[in-house]
Amino acid sequence: MIIYIGTILQIKGFKGEMVIGDLLSDLPQLKPQTKVKIGFSEQFAKEYTIIKWLSVNRNASMRLKEINSDKEAKDLKEQGIFIDDTILKTLDQGYISVDELIGFKVYDDDTNEYIGAISEIWETPTNKLWLVLDEKGTEIIIPVIEQFVKKIDYANKTARIFVMEGLIT
Repeated sequence: MIIYIGTILQIKGFKGEMVIGDLLSDLPQLKPQTKVKIGFSEQFAKEYTIIKWLSVNRNASMRLKEINSDKEAKDLKEQGIFIDDTILKTLDQGYISVDELIGFKVYDDDTNEYIGAISEIWETPTNKLWLVLDEKGTEIIIPVIEQFVKKIDYANKTARIFVMEGLIT
């Protein structure tokens, strides 16, 4: 599956180095020779080869084998970067694509009570959010942070969360 990982925000220097923003929050460091696609959408993206990648927080700097000047790089500004999630899995054995969590059953870690199933995952500037639908169809938004998500069991497709007062009505 091809996923969006960030956007080219600006050009740095004369050799075509680019500054990337809006990075996927759990993106591993990309290695030289990693193939990515760049375009305004995945459908119309062209393949490139990374020769340099350095990410810090939700930003990165990148150089591509096919881009050798700031003029060439400027043509890619504001375009999205896409990558096959199987590449991410080879870079980080613990990487789980968003689609793999859809449908996981969510339980209260203290009471073992079934809360619902993950129906969507949203990427926000600070962290991911799970949209959990309970049996009545009520939407519950769970921040994917250590204080709430206590355990994810990939084998059994379940997640255990801390339910603070007022989270579920």
